[in-house]
Amino acid sequence: MLPGELLNMGNSKHAGPEILVIRERALGDVILTTPIIQQLHANHAGHCNIDVHTAKPEVFSGNPHVRNTFGWTEFSRGRDAYDHVV
Repeated sequence: MLPGELLNMGNSKHAGPEILVIRERALGDVILTTPIIQQLHANHAGHCNIDVHTAKPEVFSGNPHVRNTFGWTEFSRGRDAYDHVV
């Protein structure tokens, strides 16, 4: 079993690396994160799990490349649970 696979068991969309994207409060900066997420997804041929930690989680509602969004008070996993943090 590779690192990260244990975290993927039972709740993942795709096998592959766990990626956390952190984008703070400014709405424009949060929106500009969208192409980054698309590129991360493409770089892994769709075989990754991307979560977003932001003050504007509604921006990512319905984004097919994002597994979970977390607001500032909802995030409890910690950065160490991810293979990559952007």
